[in-house]
Amino acid sequence: MSNLSLKEGARSVLEAAGEPLSYKEITRRALDQGLVATEGKTPEASFNAQMSVDITRKRDESIFIRTAPGVFGLREWLGRDGIEAYSAGKGEARRIRIPFFPVYEKAARLLGVLAGVSREDFLALNSEVYGQTGTPQDQVDWTDPDAWIVDRLEGRSAQLARSIWEGTARLVNPRHLTGSWRLITNYELLEVDSAGVLNLTEKGRSFIEEPSGPAVQELDVEEGLDRILGLVAELGPAGRAELLPPFTKFAREVSNVRADSTTKSFLWARLRNLLERGLVERTGRSYSATEDGLAWLAQIGDEHTTEKRQENDILHLVRERRKQVREDLAGRLSTMDPFAFEGLVKTLLEAMDYEDVEVTSKSGDGGVDVTARIQLGITEVIEVVQVKRHARNIQRSVMDALRGSLHRFGAVRGTIITTGGFARGTKEAAFEPGAPPITLIDGQRLIDLMLDHDIGVSKRRVDLLEVEPSAFATLENDPG
Repeated sequence: MSNLSLKEGARSVLEAAGEPLSYKEITRRALDQGLVATEGKTPEASFNAQMSVDITRKRDESIFIRTAPGVFGLREWLGRDGIEAYSAGKGEARRIRIPFFPVYEKAARLLGVLAGVSREDFLALNSEVYGQTGTPQDQVDWTDPDAWIVDRLEGRSAQLARSIWEGTARLVNPRHLTGSWRLITNYELLEVDSAGVLNLTEKGRSFIEEPSGPAVQELDVEEGLDRILGLVAELGPAGRAELLPPFTKFAREVSNVRADSTTKSFLWARLRNLLERGLVERTGRSYSATEDGLAWLAQIGDEHTTEKRQENDILHLVRERRKQVREDLAGRLSTMDPFAFEGLVKTLLEAMDYEDVEVTSKSGDGGVDVTARIQLGITEVIEVVQVKRHARNIQRSVMDALRGSLHRFGAVRGTIITTGGFARGTKEAAFEPGAPPITLIDGQRLIDLMLDHDIGVSKRRVDLLEVEPSAFATLENDPG
């Protein structure tokens, strides 16, 4: 038996056929001829994903073209016998297409429910729900499907809405189906039979049964999740503001996404997807790649080249170094002299553009350790800070005392910074309606801020070099 990769096997089949074939026929011939060996549950989905991802990643340099939905040929055939690339001229292999990008678990559960449902019934439900828009003065509450399904729907729409709500273990609110439905239809996870009934495709079965299978790999690449995960691994711990500029540049290169608000929503939704899958983690406002995330990057890396493995090794070392530095900082903060700790907070606030930062006297401060001014829009306000260098959780009484001292300093808000954490009651009352806001900075968030503003750490730059093929292509096409 040959030991070809799926892409090599697909190429061999197409070369022998001399004409475009559906991915299902490519799979059948490759397996029948013993060209490849695969242990995957859904080999058709694997072949489809491998060729689709190759086209998406390499674009004009891919050996494959898509001549129709689900039909592939070889790029060298372009122009022969009228063979054209599907959607050529409209941006072949456009990426990042799905708005309201869903968490995969919700999409998979919905997919399982919709298999066997009439497409007409589903579209009727959507139309009926979205027709009830309400007004700004009389808004429609969609938070409780158990209530609104009974009140606003009847007949088959009510029955289908109830099936979706209960069939997804109450994870999918039938009011919010747009993102999952767009993903399901754009990536052909369902197909409509002659009777108008929705049925699972091979790719759809892979999506449900194989959380790390070919369908999910293809979606991650097509929708830019692999790029976002790579950015988190490279830049993290990083906040969304740091991830947005490189993601915006990438999105504008490979998609039709242009508006800043749309780009932000696309990034946030995809970060939520990666968080739910455990591929990234969030500490405070910063995102980092997990070990599972780094392993996933290696798995979906382009052909597992030496360069890709080396890059992932570097990212792994960077992540381990960051973890080590955070642990070192936490240890040093826990043993600092309390007065020196107040001085460190003063330095941090100055780096964050606070002005007139002063450490209060050692007694009679009413719990206030530092005062400062900060510009909020066109208004300058005074903020007071209480500093606690201990591992215990801060109780609500401490926050109440600080809130009660604001008037003595003419302050409109306060902050508590601790090397430990906060009790649940403290967190719940921090932004209590009608009361001055109190910002809570725990030990991990404090370290995030120190790293962001280079307090207690120094950074050394390492340039990671890679060849840029497009530069050579430009020279070859315009040598003079």
